[in-house]
Amino acid sequence: MKTSHLNTLLASLVAAWALGVAVGGGDPGVPGDPERRENVQSQSARQAGTSSGEVKATRYPVRGKLKAVDLKARTFTLAGAEKDRTFQTRPQTAFTRQGKAAKLEDAVVGEDVGGLVEKQPDGTAIALTVRLGAKPELVTDKPATRKAASKKAKSDEMSP
Repeated sequence: MKTSHLNTLLASLVAAWALGVAVGGGDPGVPGDPERRENVQSQSARQAGTSSGEVKATRYPVRGKLKAVDLKARTFTLAGAEKDRTFQTRPQTAFTRQGKAAKLEDAVVGEDVGGLVEKQPDGTAIALTVRLGAKPELVTDKPATRKAASKKAKSDEMSP
């Protein structure tokens, strides 16, 4: 008896979904009323804060080995597995080395570099923050992980 109710419910849901898509109430990417689809896409763009033709700038982290520094152009290049990546800097770009303020001029080819980059709509990548040198180790009084703490507690319980 339960199976027949579930089958009926499932069939009803599938029919309702199919009817909604056929009428144009489904995904805007599914063929339907073109005017409605365009309206939904422009409404989504407005909610995202862009017009349908604009591309929003995106931020992402980067890290790698410093391959080159161009002080005149205020750029630096990180070596990549397939291709090198060049990043522009601005006067507002925050450089640090071992937690202290630094400058692009302090960068040494071959050292580890990490940071936050913003890709512009025109395709250029602008560094917002740059860490020169190895990532500093975090010193805490807490165990490294909960797993390690759990293992330590269990071993303490088992010892006589």
